Amino acid sequence: MKTAGLEDRHSKPVASTVNCKLISCSTLSEKDVKSCEPELPSNLKEEQPSGKDDGTSKEAQLRVTRDEGAVAAKTLSILQKFHGNCPAMENIWNGNLEILHSALSGGNYEGILRHFRLYEGFSAHPPARVSRRAYEFSKKLTGVLEFKFHPIQDQWPKTFQSKLPDGNDIGLYFYAQKSERSKKHYSILLKFIEKNYLMMKSSIEDVELLVFPSKVLAADCQRLDEGSLFMWGVFRHLKCNTIY
Repeated sequence: MKTAGLEDRHSKPVASTVNCKLISCSTLSEKDVKSCEPELPSNLKEEQPSGKDDGTSKEAQLRVTRDEGAVAAKTLSILQKFHGNCPAMENIWNGNLEILHSALSGGNYEGILRHFRLYEGFSAHPPARVSRRAYEFSKKLTGVLEFKFHPIQDQWPKTFQSKLPDGNDIGLYFYAQKSERSKKHYSILLKFIEKNYLMMKSSIEDVELLVFPSKVLAADCQRLDEGSLFMWGVFRHLKCNTIY
């Protein structure tokens, strides 16, 4: 089991109380990594003597050792980069998304509001490393989350203006549940906000939940789960304008 550390966004982990497995990152092939855990390079494993000399020169053996070491180092580097980008197996929320009247106007937006106001069968997962406050806010989400569409540029957090967000900035991953209806609704909504450069905002007391398409993340963090795009969210505290 992999432990998801609860941490403050700009500080070291302050607790490690949530146990959950990571969903394997599609960025890594199965032969490079299994369950997001690196294997020892073969030259470091205990070898069984064969009892005969296969004629391999010491120079060739050294070259193989260096190559294997380089592959292992590269794999470990990728793992370290993407560990924080993996969603946890823990399902922290299940429910539906309801789209309210939009901050936008026009035929395209009115059409999707008319036909798809309620998107059913969604779930949310925290990342492997999640800020304490984001985790606490996630636990308070209601079964039906009410959202409005907004242009991304109007709601883009100041935190992300100097650097594109990556996996370490994600507070929640949103997924469809297993039913075909859920998958259809998820696909329609994701494609719509991505195509029209929109995001969704929900207000919960003095906190906002901002949901974006993964296309706005740094290029190497946009795809998970066999290469699929996804929706992700962060929490914004209105009083201090802080992102969690």
